[in-house]
Amino acid sequence: MSATSAQETPSIASNRSWFEKRIEPRHNCRKLVRIRPVTTPESSFRLSLVQDVSANGIGLLLSNQVAPGALLEVEVEGRSCTRRFARVMHCTKHEGGWLVGCQLNHSLSDSEMEKLLI
Repeated sequence: MSATSAQETPSIASNRSWFEKRIEPRHNCRKLVRIRPVTTPESSFRLSLVQDVSANGIGLLLSNQVAPGALLEVEVEGRSCTRRFARVMHCTKHEGGWLVGCQLNHSLSDSEMEKLLI
């Protein structure tokens, strides 16, 4: 076993334990949403690509790292604007950036999920 593999093992194991806590199926989604940190409400919204979504969670692809526990405001545009607050549960290095898994403050309705998946 190489030194690199040994160093990566705890990280992979901790990520797996987090993923195993999911109770809802995730759906692949490639929509753009607008996000901004809640702690700096004067900050501008920026675009983020959604990796996947469930009724209570969303995976975002970001160019910068976000600390677990941070709160993000997430807006989904459409016929009407869906807005949720999302707590960062994990932030994992991903090809070209960071995969940020978040828990939503309120479940998405069936019509809100449909808007994201169409």
